[in-house]
Parts: sequence; structure tokens; C-alpha cells
Amino acid sequence: MIGPNNSGKTNILEMISKFQNISVDNSPYIGNVNLAKPGTPAVQGITIVLNPEDFYLKNPKKNKIDFSILFSKEEIEKLAPNLLAKQEKFLRESSLDQSFVKQEITMINIDTLLRGKYFSPFIHSDIIEEIKRSILSCPEARLKTYRDKDLSRYKEDMKLRSSQRRRWIDFLKQIVDPKIDDERYENIVRLINGEEFEDALQNQGSGVRSLSCLALDILFSDAKVILIDEPELGLNPFVKQEFMKFLLQLSEERQIFIATHDPTFVNPIIYRKLANVYVYSPINGGFIQVDLTAGDKDPATFAGFMTHTSLKNVHLYVEGPSDVYIFQVLLMKYLKLILLEKKHWIEAWNRVGIYHLAGDFWRHLIYTVPKYPYKSLVILDSDKKKDALEVSMKYNKSDFSATKFSVYDRPNLTSAIQDAINGNRVIYCLEKDCIEDYLDLKHDLNNPYNKRRDGPKIAEEMSQIPEEIKDIFEAFIKYELSNS
Repeated sequence: MIGPNNSGKTNILEMISKFQNISVDNSPYIGNVNLAKPGTPAVQGITIVLNPEDFYLKNPKKNKIDFSILFSKEEIEKLAPNLLAKQEKFLRESSLDQSFVKQEITMINIDTLLRGKYFSPFIHSDIIEEIKRSILSCPEARLKTYRDKDLSRYKEDMKLRSSQRRRWIDFLKQIVDPKIDDERYENIVRLINGEEFEDALQNQGSGVRSLSCLALDILFSDAKVILIDEPELGLNPFVKQEFMKFLLQLSEERQIFIATHDPTFVNPIIYRKLANVYVYSPINGGFIQVDLTAGDKDPATFAGFMTHTSLKNVHLYVEGPSDVYIFQVLLMKYLKLILLEKKHWIEAWNRVGIYHLAGDFWRHLIYTVPKYPYKSLVILDSDKKKDALEVSMKYNKSDFSATKFSVYDRPNLTSAIQDAINGNRVIYCLEKDCIEDYLDLKHDLNNPYNKRRDGPKIAEEMSQIPEEIKDIFEAFIKYELSNS
């Protein structure tokens, strides 16, 4: 889960972690409504007590939490065998209103108490206890917690077997320092030029100690669900990348939830198809899934949340990956044209980044477009102008910083470019409905047009750069080159 501060990332992790505090009771009440008839056998329900500080529930009468739990029969059967059939029979024979008996349990917020609205065969003390043991929470505050721990004592309390100890050392060697070869008593053993050097565990830097403790918690826990809030804290960029790889390997046998707002930690080149990524959308007021693996998406030019790490000063954002390819070809033609005599167009080319916003997903991602000192311009088709005005209005009213946008069209191109040059967030709507309207398309019924394949090729073969596109380059790119 990726998002800015106060977007609710930690809330989601906290909500899942609260399953560690779930309790089973024999009171089938929703608020003051009793769902069972008097004198009938007790039907178990589930309750979770919330901590208002964890969920920003400063006013619990106003701020409510509702969520649903859908259990897997197969997984529950593994956790607690031979219970479900008995539970299902018991519920059928109870006098409980059967409209409230479902596989899915909806929890509703009563002050700072969550109680099940529906009853399920999964509500059994043995099952709930197994679920509670299946969760490991690693909150953001762990840095301070780990820093205050005696690392040697912490490791000793784990009572590691020799194979577990070796796995921990291998983790430190892979993630922290390739020179780490062993651990002896309370020391780390480093192998340098064939010679062993010992250093006390407690003398390691705070980042190393924190990661060492986190590794002990993760590697030697039986938890099937691991929650990590801001795993990048205290880690340098290389270690972040290696730690992400480690978590991906671990995800083959466990489910791992990560909350972060660090773009260097979330790199689609690393996780590819191995993770589900959710990004916060100010438009929806919640998290939505980013589809980076579908055939019409291109991770290599996807903007999303990565562009703040770019070293290119000028950024152009278009809707889809095919638009990127066409704009790249047209920009190359333009730079070759104006810099032909100087013969250094490739230098200028490398100063400009062209990215896509996953098609219609642009609505949710434009808040990640960087401001000053970057010079950024979002380019949309003409038919998106109404949407752009509505979306920018929502962004401009949002509480998040750096989300203000201005929308321009062809008659106001000069103002749009000047606004972008000043480092502001600008959406420019083209005069035509799609980029194909600017290309010299030749209709061939036997070989229909393919945007990804044919668009860049046609753009390359065109003798002239479309006037409006040229004007954008002329005002935006050329200004940047003349001031570099």
C-alpha cells in the first residue's frame, strides 16, 4: 500500500493486527438487538476492542469503522480440523435468525467496539485462537523498540536452533553486509581477506540492529500473515532493494502486507507480478489496485509514484504507454530538427522524461506528478477535458499537500507552458480527441491499425511534426534547453 502521510495505510495494518485481540463471546447482540430467542442454546459471536488512538477515532460517535471478513474453508480446515461440520450443524439447529447466518462476517463499529453483524461456522474459540497466532505485526514504532533492546539478549531469548541461527546469519550476509560470515557468542564475525574480525552485536548501527531484530521476528515466527509498517526505515537504498527481494521470497509461504510512502522501496522492476500494489487515490478517498501487469500497461514507462526519483528535469505525462512511444518519436524528430547543426540532440533527449499514467488511471495518479524544481506537464486527449476539470477541482479541495492543478487547452497553451515552467502542476488538454488524430493513418482492412505497433512507426515516417505537438515542444522543451 502506497500513499502520502495520513492516507490510512497504518489504519489498515492496525485493523488487521487487531485480530490478535479478537475474542469470542456468547452474546449474539448487535447494539441492543438480540438476534437469538430467549432460552435457546448460546450462539457465539466475535468482538474486537479498538484503540481510538490507533485509528484516529478521536470522536468515535462520528468516525466509524465497518469491514467484512471472508474466511476460507480449506485454510480453516487446516488450522482446526473437523470443526466446521459441527459448527454448521449447530447453527442450522439454533433459533438464530438464519438471515444473519453467513460465511462472511460483517463487523460494525459500536463506539470503540467492533462486533459481528453476521454469524458464521468459523466463529469458534479454537479457530479464533489459531487465527490470532497466525498474525505478526511489525509497527513503525519498532525502530525505537528495537533500538532500546539488547540485541544479544534479544537473539538469546529466541532460543534458536543451529539451522535457524545459520538462516539468520545468511539473512544478514545477504541484506546487511556480505562480509558477515558467522556469529559467535555476542559478536558478529566478518571475514575480510580470509581473516576473521569480531564486532559486538550491540555495536552495530541502529539500522542494522533494527533489521536484525525484525529478521529474527519474521524468520522464526509461525505467523502466516506479516504486517510491516514502513519497512524502509533506517535502511539505505541498496538494503531496501535486497530486503524487498527477501520479502518477495518469503511471500511464497506467507501473506505480507507492507505500508510505505517511499518510492525507492516500491519498484515494479523488482516485484513484477509477485505483488499486488494499492495506491491511495484522493479522488476515491481510499486505496485502489494498480494494474502493472496487464498487456496494455508498460512498467518501464509507468509514472505512478516513481517519478520523484527521476534525475530528468522535464517531465511529460501522457495517458497510456502507446502514447509514450508516439511522443518519444515525435520529440526525437523535433530535437533532431532544431539541433541538427549542433549535433547534440541526444544530450537534450536525455533531459526529458516521458511517462504514462496507466490510461484512465490518470485520475488517481496525477497527484504524484512532481512540482518545482521539476517542470511537469500532463497531456490528455480533448475528450478528457470535462473529466480533467472535475478531477482537478477535487484535487484542489483535498487536504493533501502538493495536489493543486490548473487545466488548460489549445487557446491557452502559452499560459499552460509558462505555468509548468514555473514548477506548478498543469493539465493540458489537446485539441483533438486522441493522438491518432494527429497521425497520417492509412486504412488497411487486411491489416488493421495497432496502436502500440503502428503508432510509433507512422510517427517516424511523417514528414512534419503535428503543429500542436510542435508548439508544445517549442514552448516547453526549447525553453528548458535554452536555459540549461
